[in-house]
Amino acid sequence: MRILFVIISFVLLRPCEAQQYYTWYFGEGVGISFNAGGATIPYTLTDGANSAHEGNAGISDSNGNLLFYTNGKTIYNRTHQVILNGDNLLGDTYQAAVQWVLIVPLANSRSMY
Repeated sequence: MRILFVIISFVLLRPCEAQQYYTWYFGEGVGISFNAGGATIPYTLTDGANSAHEGNAGISDSNGNLLFYTNGKTIYNRTHQVILNGDNLLGDTYQAAVQWVLIVPLANSRSMY
């Protein structure tokens, strides 16, 4: 029982960065933002271009500004436009997935992923 308590405490107290920082897009053009100018109340986004319910990823800078997001098939920039060479990727937006997409920063770089 103590081990279970320690594991649960560790998981709950450890900061998560699954979709780094503040803005997540998923589903049919919807998302959620935790970047309300210092407020801790998340709010709904309806301006996304995504069209996948699973396997989405997004990344923001350390100030919470969205950099880009993807559904594994298309990569969208912060203005919801497809980036150069960011279309017809090998992801599958129709298959059930736990996680199709992962955005990983290039080592020693703050601007390449």
